[in-house]
Amino acid sequence: MKLKYILTLSILLFSGAVLAAQGTQSETELDHWEDLRNLLQEDEDILLLDVRSLPEYEQGHIPGATLLPHVNIPGNPPQVPKDTRIIVYCRSGNRSAQALRMLTEQGFSNVSDFGGIYRWEGELNRGSAP
Repeated sequence: MKLKYILTLSILLFSGAVLAAQGTQSETELDHWEDLRNLLQEDEDILLLDVRSLPEYEQGHIPGATLLPHVNIPGNPPQVPKDTRIIVYCRSGNRSAQALRMLTEQGFSNVSDFGGIYRWEGELNRGSAP
């Protein structure tokens, strides 16, 4: 019984460490809004996903972002190669974290989470999704 408890606890701690490392990696890559802006200027192959709702997107979105509400990801994932660089964002960081998890579970291997749009200090585009 004691061994089973120790094994279960070890698995939980390891899982938490893996998740924490994933979050740290994403935050480190995109510490500042200018990091994202520079990445988007340097690499045209990045897929920037706004995972908020259509009304939120229309109120203002990061230039170059594609709308894909996080609730649509399970049934309608992005139609790009699984190794495409994908960066997700939402309003506060909650939905983007969920989107990162869902995309990773679907086999996308190069996904980063910018977090909330509130971190973006550049200009926003307004209007509907193409």
